Amino acid sequence: MAGAGAVGTYLGGKLALSGQEVFFLNRNKEYCRTLNTQGFTIIEKGAAVQGKAAAFQTTQSLFSAHENIDLCLVTVKGFSTRPLLSELSPFLNQILHFCDLQNGIGNEEILATFVKEEKITSGSLTTACGMEIPGTVRAENKGGAAFSSMDPNHSPQFVADLFEKAGMRVKICRDWKSMKWSKLFLNIIGNGTSAVLEMTPQEIFSSRLGFKIERKGLMEAVSVMEKCGIKPVSLPFQPLPLYIFGIKYLPEPILQNLFKKMAAKGRGEKLPSLYYDLLKGKKETEASFLYGPLIDKAKSFGIPVPVLQTVYDLLLNFNPDERQIYRKNPNALYERISKF
Repeated sequence: MAGAGAVGTYLGGKLALSGQEVFFLNRNKEYCRTLNTQGFTIIEKGAAVQGKAAAFQTTQSLFSAHENIDLCLVTVKGFSTRPLLSELSPFLNQILHFCDLQNGIGNEEILATFVKEEKITSGSLTTACGMEIPGTVRAENKGGAAFSSMDPNHSPQFVADLFEKAGMRVKICRDWKSMKWSKLFLNIIGNGTSAVLEMTPQEIFSSRLGFKIERKGLMEAVSVMEKCGIKPVSLPFQPLPLYIFGIKYLPEPILQNLFKKMAAKGRGEKLPSLYYDLLKGKKETEASFLYGPLIDKAKSFGIPVPVLQTVYDLLLNFNPDERQIYRKNPNALYERISKF
């Protein structure tokens, strides 16, 4: 597991509990000490399950202990993809296959500059995971994973089988790009707006103006995907085509009520990734891998996307003074979007 945060710990833990030999790669010393002395804990469906797996801080220590790796699952944030692969470069011939389970667009393309496409399976996780204590991860909702080969002449079946044996719902998709863009759409729901407004998705969806902004931004994303010829696909427990139909055609009060219920049921206590990173004071976020591709495609087709562009601009250059202007203030954000 290259990138043992919440997602990496959850997926690696599920595989380890199913009998696979799993190694976690994480630079955090406390995480590695906890894993190697106490093991990991997965809290899911009201039950806590513990397991054991080895953790390593460096690639050198990992490959000194284990010469060959059958499968490397990449779960680092997008901005860490290239540094990770550069670190793995001396050992790439010792890794049989890669599975990219990162959020956003562009990570598979980076991976393909290091290894052949036939060695890459693209994946999308629909389980929301959180980890406040190193080695203890909580699955917040029903979910699963979808897989698709980057090379159409190869099948992702063996990767899907691993996770199915681990008790997860899995789906194999024919087109990895449609799968990845579908997950991107899910990732931006209540994400950037939540970080800018410093409101939870539940709070945004409960606000008339907050939801109006959110729906308009999602409609912009739909327009971009349609212009690109990206066909949305259903992912485990996430019927995306149905969501998009509702976003396009349902009356706003009905849709707003449905989104409020979805936020309460689907995310649990986990904050959206961009809001979480903002509160933690992190300098780098996934915004360029989530909103960046949408903005770039919109510009190439000449599609106006005032909500997406405004949110993206604020996420990239958010200073303390601006944070105070927009904090809990959908009116201020709506006014700025209107002037775009």
